[in-house]
Formats: sequence, structure tokens, C-alpha cells
Amino acid sequence: MFVQRPGLLVPDTKLDLAVDPVGLLARGLHLWDPQGGAGELQNQAYGYLFPMGPFFALLQEAGLPPWAVQRLWQALVLVVAFLGVRALAARLGLGTPGTRLLAATAYALAPRPLAQLGAISVEVWPYALAPWVLVPLVTGSLRGSPRRAALRSGLTVLCVGGVNAAATLAVVPLGVLWLATRAPGPRRRALSAWWAVAVALASAWWLGPLLLLGKYSPPFLDVIESAATTTRVTGLWGVLTGNDLWQQYLAVGGEPVRPAGFLLVTVPSLVVCTTAVAALGLVALLRRTTPHRGFLASGVLLGVVVVAAGHVGLRPAGGVERDLLDAALAPFRNVHKYDLLLRLPLCLGLASLAAEVRRPQLSLAVLRQPAAGLVALALVGSAAPLVRLQPPGAFPDLPSYWQETADWLADRAPDASGRALLVPAAQSGTYSWGRPGDEPLQPLARSPWVVRDAVPLGGPGTTRVLDQVEEVLQSGRGSAALAPFLGRAGVRYVVVRNDLDVRVTGVRPAVVHASLAASGLERVAAFGPDVGIDQVSGQGSVDGGLSQAYPAVEVFAVEEASGLVSALPRAGTQRVSGGPESLLPLLDAGVVTGRTPVRLAGEDPLPGEQTELRTVTDGYRDRETNVGRASDPAGATLGSDVDLAFDRPVHDYLPVPAPGHRTTAQVTGFAAVTASSSAAQADAVLARGRDHHPTAAFDGNGSTSWVTGGLEPDGQWVQARTAEPVVLQRVRVVSPLVVGSPLELARVRLTTDTGSVSAPVRDGKAVLVPPPGATTRVRLTVEAVTGPFGPARYGALGLDAVVERVGGARLTAERLLRVPADAA
Repeated sequence: MFVQRPGLLVPDTKLDLAVDPVGLLARGLHLWDPQGGAGELQNQAYGYLFPMGPFFALLQEAGLPPWAVQRLWQALVLVVAFLGVRALAARLGLGTPGTRLLAATAYALAPRPLAQLGAISVEVWPYALAPWVLVPLVTGSLRGSPRRAALRSGLTVLCVGGVNAAATLAVVPLGVLWLATRAPGPRRRALSAWWAVAVALASAWWLGPLLLLGKYSPPFLDVIESAATTTRVTGLWGVLTGNDLWQQYLAVGGEPVRPAGFLLVTVPSLVVCTTAVAALGLVALLRRTTPHRGFLASGVLLGVVVVAAGHVGLRPAGGVERDLLDAALAPFRNVHKYDLLLRLPLCLGLASLAAEVRRPQLSLAVLRQPAAGLVALALVGSAAPLVRLQPPGAFPDLPSYWQETADWLADRAPDASGRALLVPAAQSGTYSWGRPGDEPLQPLARSPWVVRDAVPLGGPGTTRVLDQVEEVLQSGRGSAALAPFLGRAGVRYVVVRNDLDVRVTGVRPAVVHASLAASGLERVAAFGPDVGIDQVSGQGSVDGGLSQAYPAVEVFAVEEASGLVSALPRAGTQRVSGGPESLLPLLDAGVVTGRTPVRLAGEDPLPGEQTELRTVTDGYRDRETNVGRASDPAGATLGSDVDLAFDRPVHDYLPVPAPGHRTTAQVTGFAAVTASSSAAQADAVLARGRDHHPTAAFDGNGSTSWVTGGLEPDGQWVQARTAEPVVLQRVRVVSPLVVGSPLELARVRLTTDTGSVSAPVRDGKAVLVPPPGATTRVRLTVEAVTGPFGPARYGALGLDAVVERVGGARLTAERLLRVPADAA
């Protein structure tokens, strides 16, 4: 741990642990946090009260530097896991002292701890303590006092902590399984009863706050990762080898978010090694001579069922579990946390198998040493990514100017009013100086602040307001209504983070500054050195080619900010059909002025409310939101003919019930226009734009076009259907160049009800004569793509089509917005 990035903090678990663990513990005593997220119920904060929070607080108070405390904690996790398996194997009588060390190494350096330890070690801590939960139960089932054995096991459950309830509860099933496989009798009954009491008492301290959080908190589980995401990689190979963490397959800014885990699934030799270790463990459990074979095999079977059942490859069962993981079982949808259910039995089996290999009675004595060598080689290979444990973005300390910013804001908000809004939005704390994961203000602030990140915990209304602000800031045009809009939301200061890593966020500071200037906001403070110049070359800029330099942090004042509490007359209340974001265009248009109170259609009326004006807007769109994206997360307005991109229970942040209050899209000219993908969808990754929807291919407007939404345009299609059969004369296709994409359309196929034809595309144009006969379908498919150096694969393509009937009449589509019909 200490030889990897010594002297640098890594983004492990929570920034507060390294910067201000005592403050984190103090905040953990309260469920409500008035400072962060526009006021929010704290998620998981109470879980740090023991043991991780005190560990960091005591060692830092003793004078150890925060980075050293981080490494000591990570080392402690591995050592506890190692010693636990060694002790458990001894209690079970598995293997020899030497082979128990082999099993302990396999467990401590399995793919899950390697993938997660450097980035979120608190979730590996229950994995490390799981063997220690079983050790007293194994002893108590054989001898001694059942009560004392149960209480010792319960004490271990207490030490697991309560940061993540699902990960904590994962240590329990193997204990239940062990007791269930013991011979019936008074000892088993006493041990089971006392253990149930001990586990309940050990968990009560975090279960209480968790139940309160679940009762009052917005349903944030609906808008974070879905079961389709978490179970995508839980196929049989991923589950058996331990490579079942979906985040280990991801990269941000060109760097893997879990470096060690990424190596395990991308380097062929490591794939072979992890497969070999899992296979050897299975072989051990198939041998009748393996002690406690029934218990160990049952654990593997249980683990495979729990972790892999939601995988799409196991449908129809997978479909049922996925639905449950997005509904009643949503807190447990990160099924990789239950990897220990099968990892622990498989590793214990290695101890027994290795001991059998070393037996001199084996007839093939010549193969004894090579076999043991292969076992050791597989273990060494699978554990090799240990040298890449720490994630990218390490930094020596938080820049001093962020402390100066926090102090300046606190001095001007003595009454806890005047919230600061951090802009621009970012999925997580990813700065040019490092990747702390959390925002620097989180441990430093003493006044209210809010930011739009990837996990909005403050409720759907707040999230939509922040998204509207981001849309204005990223337009470069600004809005005269931005200041009153922010003021009505209680925002007194806008904090511009010029030190964000533009290469990751994609938001240019120059654009944000242009929007603030056009909106009339004035800078009142600045902190830190000028940033924006490329520190590597000393010239140019990381600001998308715009070489303007700005102070690292700037503060802009909102003069019209409201106080913490205000009273307004009910008379004159306006009812608006729209969302919270609709208030900004209404202020801009002068429909809402001053401090006029506004209520949304769909909200319950206030007692005695007198509504003088009703306004219908098109702002509350029927849309799909990419919940993992903090900036520009929404796709184009949906209609009845649009398929959703994500398989998830909730597709948008809804402050009021959707039926009857949302604006929808309507297509005329054709019965329906669909596509395999489009850059207007919420999941598009290239050439994103809400005007690139499928209808744009047939609208007769040469300045708009359908743009593919996937990484690979080859095989993508767009299709229009007519209400009645028509006879076509020809279809002319134009493929405009897409900004940022090097690809060109080389060949296109036309498919109708009577057949298909294809034609080459030259200079971005092609003419296709359809097969004879009437048709209700016109489908255009990308057949071949070229790049600057020949055939290409990745990029985005645009396509525009002119569909002509026999006689020369054109068939065109028009996409309109239908506003809600709730004016009355």
C-alpha cells in the first residue's frame, strides 16, 4: 500500500475522511444536513460512526498524515481478510498450515478487493470481516458456550459498520447456511437463537437511521444505476471468477476508474489466471474427500444464484430478478457485494485441494510439484494487478484556495442563508489538480452549498432547477432571468470552478463566463492562481482551444437572493402547467414578475389558495434522462413512437405526477418514424443533439438530419411508415458531415415491403430506385462506412432523405410539440 503513490491522497470512499474526519463524525449524528444539496437527508453518513470514521480521526489526531492513514486502512482490510480465512480454514480442519496461507492469499487478493480497495475500501471491509463472522460459529457448533460464541460473532458484525447496508448484510447468509447444515439438537438451537439476537443488536445502531432515511428521503434509488447496468457483467464466468463489478469495465477521460479490476478483464494472461483459480476451487468442492463439502458447495450455489440470476443470459429467470432489483429489492441491485458468498467457499476449497496435491500417496508423484506450481502461478498471476491498486487522480492535498473560498462564503452567511451554487456541473469531483471524487467544499464548507452531480439526493425539483441553470450557462447566451431565477431558489452566490478538468467535464469556462456576463452577474471575489494554460507544454490551452486564463475559483453575486424563510400573500398565486424549470422562461417573458408565488399544476392546492392566473408552458417535457450524466442529461421530447433507451423503472426526475401535465412530441406526415438509435436519445455518446431525432431525416429540411447514436454506425437504420400503401418513384439520400466525426457514408440500403436495393454514396449523395409495388415502409440502413484512411468503425453519421411518390409528390414528416391540456 505504501509504495503506491506515496505522499498522495487517493479518491478512496469519502473525501471527508482524509480532510476532516472529526467533522464527518459530528455530521453523522444528524440525519438532516442543512448545508449540502440544497438541504438533504444524509445518505450513509451515520455508517462512518464506526469503525472507519474513528480509525481515521484517531490516527490523524495522533499526527499521522492523511495519506498514510489511508494506506494503513487499506492494508488493514487486506490483512484482516487474510488472517480471517487462515483462522477459518484451521477451525474447519481444511488443508495444512501452508495451504491455508494459499487459501488466505487467494481470498484477500481476489478480483473484488483488488478492483475496489483503492477507490471504495469501505465496501471491501465487510468482505474482509466475513470469515471472522464464521469463526466463532464454527467453534460454537463443536464445543464451548453457544452464547459466548454467538456474541463473539455478533461483535464482529458490529465491527462491519453500517455505511452500506447491502454490503453489511452480505456477511450474514453464510452464517445462516452454516447453522442450517449442522446436526439438529440443543447446541444448534441455542447457538442459532443467541446469534439471531446478537446480529439484531449489532445492527440496530444503523438500521434505525436507515429506516428513517427510507421513509423521508426522495427515492434516489430510482435514479441511480439500474439492474440492467449492475447485472450486465454477472454472467457465469464473471461471477465464478469474481469479475462481476460493472465499474471495473469503465474508463473516464481515457483512464480506467478501477485500474486493477480493468486489467483483470482486459489482459488475456490475467483472464486465464483468474479462471484457473476459480476452476481449481470448483474441482476441490467436487472431491468427496473435501471436509465440509456440503456447506462449501451450498455457499457457492447460493452465491451464483444471488449474483448471477439477474443476468440477461439467464432469462426468463433473469427478467424476473431484474424487475425485483429495480423495485422491492432496489437496495440490493449491486449484486457484486454478495461475491463473498461463493468466493469464501472457493478459496477454502483451495486449501484442501492443495493439501491433496501434496500427498505422497498420489500415483503420479512426478506431477505433484508441477501441479502445486501451477496453483501458485495462477494465484500470483491473478493477484498481479495489486501493483495498480490505487485509482487515477491522486493529489497531495486540497488546494489552499478552496479553503479560502469556503471561509469567504462562511463569513457572508452567518445565519446559514445564502446558498452557494457550484458551476459548471460535473459527475464527480474531477479537477485539473486531481480527482478527489467528492467536492472540496464538502469537508470544508461552513455555509450552505449545492452542486449538480451524478447522484442528486436533493429531490427531483431541485435537480430540474439545476439542470435549467446548466442549460443557460452552457448556451453562451445567458438570460436576463437567470439572477431572479437563482434568487427565488435561495442562491446568493455562484461559484465558478475554473479548475475542473475540461477534458473530462467537456464544459468550457469561456462559455460559462460569457453566459454569466450576458445574464448580468458580477464577480465579487476570486481565489487561486490563473488556470487554463496547459501546464505540460506551457502553451495552448485545455479549454477546448480557447486560451483564456481565469482564477481557479471565482464567486459571482446574485443580488436578488431570497432569505432562508419568507412569507408571501396567497392572493395572486399563479398556477403553472410545467416544471420548476419553467419559471425561468416565464420570468424572462415577464409572465411572472417580482416575488409572485407560483404553484405547479398537479400539486395539491394550499388551504385558502387564490389563483388569479393560469399559464400553460411546454417546459415540462416527456423526456428520458441519462441519470449518470450531470451535464445536459436529457434526450429529445418523447412521443408515442419513440423507444426508451434505458431499461430502468424511472426515466426522469418527476416533481409532480406526469399524466396530463407533460408536453409530448407528435409526428405528422407519416404514421411513425423510428430508428435503431439517434444522437437525440439520452444514451447517445457521440454528436449528441436533441435536433438529431429520426424525424429530421424525412422533414424536407436540408439543414437538419438524423444522426446515429451508437459508437458504431454500421448497420444503424432509420425508418418511416405510412398510414396507407404508397408507390414510390425514388429516394434521394444526402449524408452531411457530422461535426467531430471523421466518418463518411459509403453505401446505403433502401428496404420496402416489396424488397430492398442498395447503392454507393458518392460525395455524400445517393439515389435509390425502390423495388416495384406499393409499400408502407421506407427503411434506410447504413451498409458501409469510410474514414480518412479507408474502412472505419467508430463515429457518428448523419442522413437526410427525400422520399418521392410516383408523380413527383414528396412525403415529408413534421415533428410538433403538444402542450398539456390542463389549462382548466
